Amino acid sequence: LKTLDADKYEDEIKEYNNAIDAMASKINRVVSMNKKTESQKENWTNPEEMQTIEDHLLSLVPKNFVIKTNQQMIAFRNYILFVLQNFLGTRNDLAQSKIMFRPKNVDSLDKEHNYILLQKKGKKVSYLMNNYKNEKKMGSIESDIDSKYYDVLAKYMKSVLEFNSDGYLMLNDNMKTPMTNNRLGVVYSGLAEGSGVDKKLSTTLTRHINASKGLDEVEQLKADAKKMGHSLAMHIKYMKE
Repeated sequence: LKTLDADKYEDEIKEYNNAIDAMASKINRVVSMNKKTESQKENWTNPEEMQTIEDHLLSLVPKNFVIKTNQQMIAFRNYILFVLQNFLGTRNDLAQSKIMFRPKNVDSLDKEHNYILLQKKGKKVSYLMNNYKNEKKMGSIESDIDSKYYDVLAKYMKSVLEFNSDGYLMLNDNMKTPMTNNRLGVVYSGLAEGSGVDKKLSTTLTRHINASKGLDEVEQLKADAKKMGHSLAMHIKYMKE
């Protein structure tokens, strides 16, 4: 409507924006209740189911991760996507990522991309986020990834570079072009197929699952804050190491 004629459709645009605001408020109210929706209940995966899916995806990758064909690389990519997405619980920003050995000066890396950084010494792995939803508020964020994934990520990087010299972490099925955020979400949603776990995955639901791991502790903090007569935010400020 704005493109057609913003002045002519001013009332309709206002009505549309009000409707969006109302929906957003409703969604926020539902989220703040800390209760699963019916769809979330249906597709919520427990640790055992997630491990079953991971094992299935790994079984599709050639032994010793020797990759010779596009199809084998797709299987390797899907396994890495599943492992990293579940560990990090980020949005779809892995699609904006490259994988590389850690440079001496991390600040020299361009801020248009995120990075999976491998450090040979100590076999350390981290995820550097530059391009994500809240980047303007929070700046660059680097998070450690369990070092148990170093070896498989090093092998994956080697395979990636054979298909794409730019080192994009997530490539499309042609193994030439990097995924978009939307495409990553679509691929992730189907990763349970064939595993025996009848669930539809989503990166958003995975974020909820990861965040819920600390729910019991949060509920206890809320109860403690209530007893002390202040908000949860104030309670956290009062906490000391």
